[in-house]
Amino acid sequence: SQSSQVEAFPVSTGPLAYESALLRDAAGLAAATGPLRSVHVIGVGAGRALEGTRDAIPGVPIRAWDISEPMVDACRRHVAER
Repeated sequence: SQSSQVEAFPVSTGPLAYESALLRDAAGLAAATGPLRSVHVIGVGAGRALEGTRDAIPGVPIRAWDISEPMVDACRRHVAER
């Protein structure tokens, strides 16, 4: 059986601290199986988390997905502005 750990993040740290922790942990777990070839972000929304993803996993291609066409458009605009 696999163990789980639940941690609370203080509201004052905001969602980016939570996302950064998830990305750091996911990158570490994925790297244990070999080099990362790509990252898929499902439910990307407006794309604000993509910068953190790029920072956490530099040099790895990122594919972003969302079911909402308006969110895909918003993400494209956000990425174009960076």
